[in-house]
Amino acid sequence: MVCVFYGHRECGEEIVPRLETVLKALIEEKGADRFYVGTQGGFDDAVYRTLKTMRRHYPHIEYKRVLAYLPTALEQGDKAEQADTLIPAGIETRPPRYRILYRNEWMLRQADYVVVYTVTSAGGAAKFAALARKRGIPCINLKKRIRDRLTTLWMKLK
Repeated sequence: MVCVFYGHRECGEEIVPRLETVLKALIEEKGADRFYVGTQGGFDDAVYRTLKTMRRHYPHIEYKRVLAYLPTALEQGDKAEQADTLIPAGIETRPPRYRILYRNEWMLRQADYVVVYTVTSAGGAAKFAALARKRGIPCINLKKRIRDRLTTLWMKLK
């Protein structure tokens, strides 16, 4: 089972405990074992670091950072991190300004589950969350889950 991630560039570390909880459930309860994440911001970085850490407990999982642009010689860096990257076929034929969109569409085509962190309904992450729902792909919004839990708790207190 494949899980992909979309989220806002701006994302604090407070998301990590929620992310770990969702990843644990996806791995243990839904059989997710392959994860694709972008490289464009705070949420993507948090997901990548969390997956890297979780692999110690779940050695069978595979995760890849899906690149929108071919790395330059200076960006190639660590060999271990290079092994954690994937470049969708055909991306090099797209104009540079459309490569992130192409990469995100490619990721969505692979997805059995989508995890997003969207605070507003604007932006690419929200667009791909809506597309996932439209295509019938289960979509978990980390921000919404907290809001839902708080609402449920509030209703119980009334």
